[in-house]
Amino acid sequence: MRKGIKRPKIKCNRLILQVALFFLAFGSHGYGFSQSKVDHYVSISFSRVRPLSMGGAFTAAEGGIETIHFNPAALRLFGFQPGIQFAVFINPVAPAALYHDYTRSNSGCLSSDQWWNVIRLLFKGVVISSSRFDLGVVWYEELLDRYQHLNSLLFFDTNRFFDYHMGTGFIHIKLADQVALGGTITQYSVLVGDKVDRSLGASYGIFLKPNPRMNVGVVFIDLPQKSPSSRIVLERFEDETVNVGISYKLFRSNLLTLDIRNISEENKTAVREVHIGLEQRLWRHLAVRGGFFKKKWSPDRFYSLGIGLVNLNLFRSFARQFDYPQFLCNYGMVVRWNKVDNKGKEYWHMVSLLLSL
Repeated sequence: MRKGIKRPKIKCNRLILQVALFFLAFGSHGYGFSQSKVDHYVSISFSRVRPLSMGGAFTAAEGGIETIHFNPAALRLFGFQPGIQFAVFINPVAPAALYHDYTRSNSGCLSSDQWWNVIRLLFKGVVISSSRFDLGVVWYEELLDRYQHLNSLLFFDTNRFFDYHMGTGFIHIKLADQVALGGTITQYSVLVGDKVDRSLGASYGIFLKPNPRMNVGVVFIDLPQKSPSSRIVLERFEDETVNVGISYKLFRSNLLTLDIRNISEENKTAVREVHIGLEQRLWRHLAVRGGFFKKKWSPDRFYSLGIGLVNLNLFRSFARQFDYPQFLCNYGMVVRWNKVDNKGKEYWHMVSLLLSL
Protein backbone atom coordinates (compact mmCIF):
# COMPACT_ATOMS: atom_id res chain seq x y z
CA MET A 1 0.00 0.00 0.00
CA ARG A 2 1.30 3.39 -0.94
CA LYS A 3 2.14 5.52 2.03
CA GLY A 4 1.13 9.17 2.16
CA ILE A 5 3.88 11.68 1.83
CA LYS A 6 4.25 14.01 4.81
CA ARG A 7 4.83 17.63 4.05
CA PRO A 8 7.95 18.88 5.76
CA LYS A 9 7.52 21.44 8.52
CA ILE A 10 10.01 23.71 6.84
CA LYS A 11 7.33 24.71 4.32
CA CYS A 12 5.10 25.99 7.11
CA ASN A 13 8.00 27.87 8.70
CA ARG A 14 8.92 29.35 5.34
CA LEU A 15 5.33 30.47 4.77
CA ILE A 16 5.22 32.24 8.14
CA LEU A 17 8.55 33.94 7.40
CA GLN A 18 7.36 35.11 3.98
CA VAL A 19 4.13 36.54 5.35
CA ALA A 20 5.97 38.27 8.22
CA LEU A 21 8.47 39.80 5.81
CA PHE A 22 5.64 41.02 3.60
CA PHE A 23 4.03 42.86 6.49
CA LEU A 24 7.34 44.33 7.58
CA ALA A 25 7.96 45.61 4.07
CA PHE A 26 4.42 46.94 3.81
CA GLY A 27 4.73 48.63 7.19
CA SER A 28 7.99 50.30 6.18
CA HIS A 29 6.35 51.75 3.05
CA GLY A 30 8.22 49.44 0.76
CA TYR A 31 5.32 49.21 -1.71
CA GLY A 32 5.22 52.73 -3.01
CA PHE A 33 3.75 54.31 0.14
CA SER A 34 6.74 56.52 0.84
CA GLN A 35 4.63 59.68 0.48
CA SER A 36 3.09 59.13 3.90
CA LYS A 37 2.54 62.30 5.92
CA VAL A 38 1.75 60.97 9.39
CA ASP A 39 2.55 57.70 11.16
CA HIS A 40 0.85 56.56 14.36
CA TYR A 41 2.16 53.68 16.48
CA VAL A 42 -0.44 52.05 18.74
CA SER A 43 1.29 49.52 20.97
CA ILE A 44 0.76 49.98 24.71
CA SER A 45 -2.59 48.42 25.59
CA PHE A 46 -4.74 47.79 22.53
CA SER A 47 -6.89 44.68 22.13
CA ARG A 48 -8.69 45.94 19.00
CA VAL A 49 -5.94 45.10 16.49
CA ARG A 50 -7.87 42.20 14.96
CA PRO A 51 -11.11 44.17 14.33
CA LEU A 52 -9.35 47.19 12.84
CA SER A 53 -7.18 44.95 10.65
CA MET A 54 -10.50 43.80 9.16
CA GLY A 55 -11.72 47.29 8.31
CA GLY A 56 -13.63 47.61 11.58
CA ALA A 57 -16.26 45.19 10.23
CA PHE A 58 -16.65 43.27 13.47
CA THR A 59 -20.24 43.61 14.69
CA ALA A 60 -21.02 40.01 13.70
CA ALA A 61 -17.59 38.42 14.27
CA GLU A 62 -17.10 36.07 17.22
CA GLY A 63 -13.96 36.25 19.31
CA GLY A 64 -12.39 37.19 22.61
CA ILE A 65 -12.26 40.39 24.62
CA GLU A 66 -11.74 42.43 21.44
CA THR A 67 -15.40 41.81 20.54
CA ILE A 68 -16.86 43.67 23.51
CA HIS A 69 -15.83 47.02 22.02
CA PHE A 70 -17.79 46.26 18.84
CA ASN A 71 -20.64 43.98 19.96
CA PRO A 72 -20.57 42.43 23.45
CA ALA A 73 -23.12 39.84 22.33
CA ALA A 74 -20.50 38.34 19.95
CA LEU A 75 -18.14 37.30 22.76
CA ARG A 76 -17.27 33.60 22.65
CA LEU A 77 -14.80 32.20 25.13
CA PHE A 78 -15.59 28.80 26.59
CA GLY A 79 -18.84 28.14 24.72
CA PHE A 80 -21.28 25.84 26.49
CA GLN A 81 -18.74 23.96 28.62
CA PRO A 82 -20.19 23.01 32.04
CA GLY A 83 -19.04 24.61 35.26
CA ILE A 84 -17.46 27.96 36.05
CA GLN A 85 -14.37 29.03 34.11
CA PHE A 86 -12.01 31.92 34.80
CA ALA A 87 -9.77 33.72 32.33
CA VAL A 88 -7.19 36.37 33.22
CA PHE A 89 -5.61 38.35 30.39
CA ILE A 90 -2.08 39.65 30.90
CA ASN A 91 -0.44 42.48 28.96
CA PRO A 92 3.34 42.39 29.52
CA VAL A 93 4.04 45.26 27.12
CA ALA A 94 2.35 48.13 28.98
CA PRO A 95 4.11 47.75 32.36
CA ALA A 96 7.48 47.16 30.71
CA ALA A 97 7.11 50.28 28.54
CA LEU A 98 5.90 52.41 31.45
CA TYR A 99 8.71 51.19 33.72
CA HIS A 100 11.24 52.02 31.01
CA ASP A 101 9.88 55.54 30.58
CA TYR A 102 9.78 56.15 34.34
CA THR A 103 13.36 54.97 34.91
CA ARG A 104 14.60 57.00 31.97
CA SER A 105 13.09 60.22 33.33
CA ASN A 106 13.65 59.58 37.07
CA SER A 107 17.20 58.19 37.03
CA GLY A 108 15.99 54.72 37.99
CA CYS A 109 13.99 55.76 41.09
CA LEU A 110 10.23 55.15 41.06
CA SER A 111 7.76 56.55 43.55
CA SER A 112 5.05 54.39 45.13
CA ASP A 113 2.46 55.88 42.76
CA GLN A 114 4.62 55.07 39.77
CA TRP A 115 5.08 51.48 40.94
CA TRP A 116 1.31 51.19 41.30
CA ASN A 117 0.85 52.46 37.73
CA VAL A 118 3.30 49.85 36.46
CA ILE A 119 1.67 46.97 38.34
CA ARG A 120 -1.93 47.78 37.42
CA LEU A 121 -1.16 47.89 33.69
CA LEU A 122 -0.10 44.24 33.80
CA PHE A 123 -3.70 43.02 34.08
CA LYS A 124 -5.67 43.63 30.91
CA GLY A 125 -8.89 41.85 31.81
CA VAL A 126 -10.72 39.24 33.85
CA VAL A 127 -13.64 37.08 32.67
CA ILE A 128 -15.88 34.68 34.61
CA SER A 129 -17.76 32.26 32.36
CA SER A 130 -20.44 29.64 32.74
CA SER A 131 -22.44 27.68 30.20
CA ARG A 132 -24.93 30.55 29.96
CA PHE A 133 -23.13 33.81 30.70
CA ASP A 134 -19.82 35.66 30.67
CA LEU A 135 -19.08 38.51 33.06
CA GLY A 136 -15.90 40.53 33.02
CA VAL A 137 -13.85 43.70 32.94
CA VAL A 138 -11.29 45.01 30.45
CA TRP A 139 -8.98 47.75 31.75
CA TYR A 140 -6.85 50.47 30.19
CA GLU A 141 -7.87 50.12 26.56
CA GLU A 142 -6.20 52.85 24.52
CA LEU A 143 -8.30 55.49 22.78
CA LEU A 144 -7.05 56.56 19.37
CA ASP A 145 -7.66 60.23 20.28
CA ARG A 146 -4.29 60.11 22.01
CA TYR A 147 -2.52 59.67 18.70
CA GLN A 148 -4.48 62.47 17.05
CA HIS A 149 -3.20 64.92 19.68
CA LEU A 150 0.34 63.54 19.97
CA ASN A 151 1.66 62.87 16.47
CA SER A 152 5.25 62.23 17.56
CA LEU A 153 4.52 59.04 19.54
CA LEU A 154 6.64 56.03 18.61
CA PHE A 155 6.18 52.35 19.40
CA PHE A 156 5.91 51.68 23.17
CA ASP A 157 5.74 55.39 24.06
CA THR A 158 3.59 55.87 27.19
CA ASN A 159 3.43 59.67 27.08
CA ARG A 160 -0.06 60.82 28.21
CA PHE A 161 -1.35 57.24 28.18
CA PHE A 162 -3.52 57.75 31.27
CA ASP A 163 -5.15 60.78 29.62
CA TYR A 164 -6.79 58.73 26.85
CA HIS A 165 -8.11 55.29 27.74
CA MET A 166 -11.28 53.40 28.61
CA GLY A 167 -12.27 50.67 31.04
CA THR A 168 -15.24 48.42 30.29
CA GLY A 169 -17.44 46.13 32.34
CA PHE A 170 -19.51 43.71 30.30
CA ILE A 171 -22.03 40.89 30.43
CA HIS A 172 -22.74 38.33 27.73
CA ILE A 173 -25.81 36.09 28.01
CA LYS A 174 -26.17 32.94 25.89
CA LEU A 175 -29.89 32.40 25.43
CA ALA A 176 -29.36 29.49 23.03
CA ASP A 177 -26.91 28.17 20.45
CA GLN A 178 -28.33 30.69 17.97
CA VAL A 179 -29.03 33.75 20.15
CA ALA A 180 -26.95 35.85 22.55
CA LEU A 181 -27.33 39.25 24.20
CA GLY A 182 -24.64 41.54 25.54
CA GLY A 183 -24.13 44.88 27.23
CA THR A 184 -21.29 47.10 28.41
CA ILE A 185 -20.73 50.09 30.64
CA THR A 186 -17.55 51.96 29.78
CA GLN A 187 -15.72 54.72 31.60
CA TYR A 188 -13.96 57.00 29.11
CA SER A 189 -10.98 58.99 30.38
CA VAL A 190 -10.30 61.81 27.91
CA LEU A 191 -8.20 64.94 28.28
CA VAL A 192 -10.49 67.96 27.84
CA GLY A 193 -8.52 71.19 28.10
CA ASP A 194 -6.06 70.67 30.93
CA LYS A 195 -8.22 68.20 32.87
CA VAL A 196 -9.02 64.52 32.35
CA ASP A 197 -12.78 64.07 32.04
CA ARG A 198 -14.20 60.72 33.14
CA SER A 199 -17.62 59.97 31.70
CA LEU A 200 -19.72 56.88 31.14
CA GLY A 201 -20.88 55.31 27.90
CA ALA A 202 -22.72 52.10 27.11
CA SER A 203 -23.51 49.61 24.38
CA TYR A 204 -26.16 46.93 23.90
CA GLY A 205 -26.03 44.17 21.33
CA ILE A 206 -27.70 41.07 19.97
CA PHE A 207 -26.02 38.23 18.12
CA LEU A 208 -27.83 35.69 15.91
CA LYS A 209 -26.71 32.54 14.09
CA PRO A 210 -29.30 31.82 11.36
CA ASN A 211 -27.15 28.91 10.18
CA PRO A 212 -23.73 27.45 11.06
CA ARG A 213 -21.95 29.56 8.44
CA MET A 214 -23.65 32.93 8.98
CA ASN A 215 -23.78 35.35 11.91
CA VAL A 216 -25.79 38.56 12.27
CA GLY A 217 -25.06 41.27 14.83
CA VAL A 218 -26.77 44.50 15.87
CA VAL A 219 -25.33 46.95 18.40
CA PHE A 220 -26.40 50.30 19.84
CA ILE A 221 -23.56 52.65 20.83
CA ASP A 222 -23.98 55.40 23.44
CA LEU A 223 -20.91 57.62 23.93
CA PRO A 224 -20.24 60.30 26.59
CA GLN A 225 -21.63 63.78 25.89
CA LYS A 226 -18.29 65.46 26.59
CA SER A 227 -16.36 63.18 24.23
CA PRO A 228 -18.80 61.95 21.55
CA SER A 229 -15.97 61.50 19.02
CA SER A 230 -13.92 59.10 21.18
CA ARG A 231 -14.62 56.17 18.84
CA ILE A 232 -14.84 57.97 15.48
CA VAL A 233 -11.17 57.55 14.51
CA LEU A 234 -10.88 54.35 12.42
CA GLU A 235 -13.74 52.63 14.28
CA ARG A 236 -16.30 55.16 12.95
CA PHE A 237 -18.73 54.77 15.85
CA GLU A 238 -20.94 57.77 16.57
CA ASP A 239 -23.03 58.61 19.62
CA GLU A 240 -26.50 57.07 19.91
CA THR A 241 -26.38 55.06 16.69
CA VAL A 242 -27.43 51.58 15.62
CA ASN A 243 -24.87 49.52 13.69
CA VAL A 244 -25.44 46.17 11.97
CA GLY A 245 -23.12 43.46 10.67
CA ILE A 246 -23.06 40.11 8.89
CA SER A 247 -20.28 37.53 8.84
CA TYR A 248 -20.03 34.43 6.69
CA LYS A 249 -17.68 31.45 6.65
CA LEU A 250 -16.92 30.20 3.15
CA PHE A 251 -15.08 27.34 4.84
CA ARG A 252 -13.82 26.54 8.32
CA SER A 253 -10.69 28.71 8.41
CA ASN A 254 -12.16 31.68 6.54
CA LEU A 255 -14.32 34.61 7.68
CA LEU A 256 -15.91 37.36 5.58
CA THR A 257 -17.46 40.32 7.42
CA LEU A 258 -19.58 43.30 6.46
CA ASP A 259 -20.72 46.16 8.70
CA ILE A 260 -22.98 49.12 8.09
CA ARG A 261 -22.31 52.00 10.46
CA ASN A 262 -25.15 54.18 11.72
CA ILE A 263 -28.43 53.14 10.17
CA SER A 264 -30.41 55.25 12.66
CA GLU A 265 -29.26 58.90 12.55
CA GLU A 266 -29.27 60.81 9.27
CA ASN A 267 -27.56 63.90 10.70
CA LYS A 268 -24.36 62.07 11.67
CA THR A 269 -21.11 62.04 9.70
CA ALA A 270 -20.98 58.27 9.23
CA VAL A 271 -24.40 57.42 7.76
CA ARG A 272 -24.84 53.90 6.36
CA GLU A 273 -21.08 53.64 5.91
CA VAL A 274 -20.04 50.21 4.60
CA HIS A 275 -17.05 48.37 6.12
CA ILE A 276 -15.80 45.03 4.81
CA GLY A 277 -13.26 42.60 6.26
CA LEU A 278 -11.60 39.25 5.69
CA GLU A 279 -9.70 36.81 7.90
CA GLN A 280 -7.95 33.71 6.61
CA ARG A 281 -6.08 31.22 8.77
CA LEU A 282 -3.26 29.85 6.63
CA TRP A 283 -1.88 27.54 9.29
CA ARG A 284 -2.58 26.70 12.93
CA HIS A 285 -0.31 29.50 14.13
CA LEU A 286 -0.91 32.04 11.39
CA ALA A 287 -3.83 34.22 10.30
CA VAL A 288 -3.87 37.08 7.79
CA ARG A 289 -6.50 39.82 7.66
CA GLY A 290 -7.61 42.65 5.45
CA GLY A 291 -10.34 45.25 5.20
CA PHE A 292 -11.64 48.39 3.57
CA PHE A 293 -14.05 51.26 4.11
CA LYS A 294 -14.67 54.67 2.59
CA LYS A 295 -15.76 57.73 4.49
CA LYS A 296 -19.09 59.19 3.51
CA TRP A 297 -18.79 62.45 1.55
CA SER A 298 -14.99 62.30 1.63
CA PRO A 299 -12.21 61.32 -0.80
CA ASP A 300 -10.52 59.34 1.99
CA ARG A 301 -10.42 55.57 1.72
CA PHE A 302 -9.08 53.25 4.39
CA TYR A 303 -7.20 50.04 3.58
CA SER A 304 -6.14 47.64 6.32
CA LEU A 305 -3.92 44.59 6.63
CA GLY A 306 -3.09 42.45 9.63
CA ILE A 307 -1.51 39.28 10.88
CA GLY A 308 -1.96 37.00 13.91
CA LEU A 309 0.88 34.77 15.12
CA VAL A 310 1.10 31.85 17.60
CA ASN A 311 -2.28 30.38 18.50
CA LEU A 312 -2.16 29.98 22.29
CA ASN A 313 -5.15 27.65 22.20
CA LEU A 314 -2.87 24.86 21.03
CA PHE A 315 -0.84 25.12 24.25
CA ARG A 316 -3.85 24.87 26.57
CA SER A 317 -5.54 21.76 27.92
CA PHE A 318 -8.73 20.72 26.15
CA ALA A 319 -10.89 21.80 29.11
CA ARG A 320 -9.30 25.28 29.08
CA GLN A 321 -9.33 25.93 25.35
CA PHE A 322 -11.28 28.89 24.01
CA ASP A 323 -13.84 28.45 21.26
CA TYR A 324 -11.79 30.68 18.95
CA PRO A 325 -8.07 30.88 18.04
CA GLN A 326 -6.30 33.20 20.46
CA PHE A 327 -3.18 34.63 18.84
CA LEU A 328 -0.39 35.75 21.12
CA CYS A 329 0.83 38.53 18.82
CA ASN A 330 -1.27 40.66 16.49
CA TYR A 331 -0.09 43.33 14.08
CA GLY A 332 -2.26 45.53 11.91
CA MET A 333 -1.86 48.54 9.68
CA VAL A 334 -4.50 50.95 8.43
CA VAL A 335 -3.74 53.38 5.62
CA ARG A 336 -5.81 56.49 5.00
CA TRP A 337 -5.55 56.90 1.25
CA ASN A 338 -6.64 60.14 -0.39
CA LYS A 339 -8.22 59.43 -3.78
CA VAL A 340 -7.73 62.99 -5.07
CA ASP A 341 -3.99 63.14 -4.34
CA ASN A 342 -3.59 59.39 -4.95
CA LYS A 343 -1.29 58.95 -1.98
CA GLY A 344 -1.26 57.88 1.63
CA LYS A 345 -1.98 60.58 4.18
CA GLU A 346 -1.94 58.63 7.41
CA TYR A 347 -0.56 55.27 8.55
CA TRP A 348 -1.70 53.52 11.71
CA HIS A 349 0.56 50.71 12.98
CA MET A 350 -1.01 48.59 15.74
CA VAL A 351 0.56 45.85 17.85
CA SER A 352 -0.78 43.76 20.72
CA LEU A 353 0.73 41.02 22.86
CA LEU A 354 -1.76 39.34 25.20
CA LEU A 355 -1.43 36.23 27.36
CA SER A 356 -4.29 34.40 29.07
CA LEU A 357 -4.20 32.35 32.26
